Amino acid sequence: MIKYLAGPLIGMVIGYCTNYIAVKMLFLPKEEKYLLGHKLPLTPGAIPKGKSRLAKAAGSVVSETLITGNDISEKLLTEEMEEHIVSSVMDVLKAPVMKTLSDATSEMQATIFRIGVEKMITGKVIGAIKDYDFETLIKVQGMRAIKDKLGGSMLAMFISDDMINGILDNVVDWINGYIDDGAEAAIRPIVSDAIDDVVESSPAALAADAGYSEEQIRDFVRNMYRKAATAGVKKALEKIDIASVVEDKINAMSVDELERVVLEVMKSELNMIVNLGALIGFVLGLLNLFI
Repeated sequence: MIKYLAGPLIGMVIGYCTNYIAVKMLFLPKEEKYLLGHKLPLTPGAIPKGKSRLAKAAGSVVSETLITGNDISEKLLTEEMEEHIVSSVMDVLKAPVMKTLSDATSEMQATIFRIGVEKMITGKVIGAIKDYDFETLIKVQGMRAIKDKLGGSMLAMFISDDMINGILDNVVDWINGYIDDGAEAAIRPIVSDAIDDVVESSPAALAADAGYSEEQIRDFVRNMYRKAATAGVKKALEKIDIASVVEDKINAMSVDELERVVLEVMKSELNMIVNLGALIGFVLGLLNLFI
């Protein structure tokens, strides 16, 4: 019995050990080994030695095959996902603007933002008023209006163009001085009230006031989402460069981390290879009895 079993058992042990060593040599040794100043062959193991090539290949496979713009767009454009996104956006659009800002940042930051917008709009309005040519308007139109009013009266005989221009110059100076000194105090409360009306309302309500129905708003959101899910995803992937991200991640891993990841994914397959070596060795040992 020992005579007949010895060959298959020895073949099984040899096959098991050979494949076990081969699998271990994928990861071991983890660094180069030297003897008398000469690097030993087969050091480091296959995966540590080819980690950079593995990283580059994995990056290319992920970006060109596993994760493509079309794949992501198809997932994003499913009816369920599209309806979920549109409904979520509509919930945001139905909330007051100030609440949305507070939720996105904080109440203090939202208040600071509101004050900044108020100051900016007030400044723009005052700037537009200052840019308006009041001097020409008042002098030309004022001169014409005064002369029309005076017509052929006796008073017109005693009032010259120079007197009228002098009066109008004083009016222009007064208006410019008022704009410089008092315009902000007069305009800012009006701007503040207008901003309060906006931020205390919701974007959806503002759109409704402008004549847009909720269904039109939903259609607009849906169309914008579809554009973002197609052209937007493609542009985003070009900017992200998934291949480089994957490659950098793998290169940044230590050999131990890489071994753990590979074993988590392929532990059962590697064990199968080792056991298969034992099985093949056993079968060859049996065949050797009959040859």
